[in-house]
Amino acid sequence: MKNFLSRLSFVILILCLGVMPCFAESAPEAGAWAAIPFDTESFRTAGNIVTFGAYEQDGNTGKDPIEWIVLDVQDDQALLLSLYGLDAHSYTDHYGSITWESCTLRAWLNRDFMYEAFSKGEREAILFSDVDNSAAQGNPEWETDGGNDTQDQVFLLSYHEAFKLYFTDEASRQCILTPYAIANEAFTSDNFRKNGQNTGSWWLRSPGSFNTLAANVYYDGTLDGIRADYRQGTVRPVIRLNLAAEIPDREAEAREASDLYQKALNKVKKGSRIEDVIDDIILAAEMGNAEAQCDLGWGYWHGQGLEQSYEKALWYYGLAARQGNGLAYYNLAVMHQKGDGVDPSIWEAIKLYNKSAECGFTEAYYTLGSIYASDGNGVSKSIPRAIEFWQAGADQGHGKCQYNLGLIYMEGMDVEKDYEKAVTYFRLALDHGVKEAAQALGICYENGYGVEKNPEKAKEYYQIWQGQ
Repeated sequence: MKNFLSRLSFVILILCLGVMPCFAESAPEAGAWAAIPFDTESFRTAGNIVTFGAYEQDGNTGKDPIEWIVLDVQDDQALLLSLYGLDAHSYTDHYGSITWESCTLRAWLNRDFMYEAFSKGEREAILFSDVDNSAAQGNPEWETDGGNDTQDQVFLLSYHEAFKLYFTDEASRQCILTPYAIANEAFTSDNFRKNGQNTGSWWLRSPGSFNTLAANVYYDGTLDGIRADYRQGTVRPVIRLNLAAEIPDREAEAREASDLYQKALNKVKKGSRIEDVIDDIILAAEMGNAEAQCDLGWGYWHGQGLEQSYEKALWYYGLAARQGNGLAYYNLAVMHQKGDGVDPSIWEAIKLYNKSAECGFTEAYYTLGSIYASDGNGVSKSIPRAIEFWQAGADQGHGKCQYNLGLIYMEGMDVEKDYEKAVTYFRLALDHGVKEAAQALGICYENGYGVEKNPEKAKEYYQIWQGQ
């Protein structure tokens, strides 16, 4: 039996290598996808509610159309504010003097949020705005320096815009939060409600009464100033949209990205170097193709075809993961477990492995079980927890999970010994390509564990194990 357990230890040792993307078979060519003008009529009237882009909002898997209030229209440009508080985020990630120019929320909005909420065509229709951060935009009673003016595609309203320009009263400034924002710990108040729902406070870009504070709109629609590193504040993005832009339909753009990616893969399969097709893979990733994003994540992580960059690897894996890609969540987990580009954290890794499993990537069940079955990784060893994860993976046809359950029942580790059940799992594992299961079955037939002794059968399985 020790042979079985030594193999358990071996596979646990190699789990930190990560999983390389599996290239899909070529899809039919989609052809050229023409840009089409989007319907702008409703965008041309201030006060209208319009939809543009998509972001997770209801807490279920999949993005939901973003609703916006049209604040202002000038020529072919519409200024939009999200109708709801979309997410929870601190103004900045540390305590200290801060302005809009240098805060982490500005960086998140113009990178993470931009790529998650908008397709490539939609991003190109969002104009860069000259954002005024002068004293005239802040609360005159506070007289706090707002820092330099900036150019942003996504930004927040200032005190002046929220209190003097676009909203006439406190009730109109009150903001309902999405279930997703609340799930991300955005704070809501039971004392203030709008349309029967609790309201939340939302950030402004203007400073508070001190530069360690940022202005925000309180639950009741009044002005407040709170610590800029408060992570439960709500985000209501602002964009300026070019109404004359031509934007491809989202589905058409996704098909074009898939077509581009598959053509690049086909070239590689026919002998082209990664370097020869990398521009097409990058473009497909920029257009939102999750498989291309995973490929770039792997390339930047391991320096294969690209200059190694943990930062870019985390970025592209993050994009794919937020589309529900289980492989991306898995490799993000490995990076957090190893500390590649981030502070090592087994608990963050476990959280991401669980996300990966929820997305249907069954290797994550195997790895989670291996974490709980081993010592010295900062997690209390728990064979029952390991069995739970391996059982979940085995039920979905994961061979290594089935093999490890065979070992568990063979040894009686926190379960009653059951040789017949062990043999059943070894056979399933062998059917799913786990060669070690052939050795285990050979031992079972040699010794009569769960089956009748049969030296010839044992020999056959040993030969399979040895590749004969």
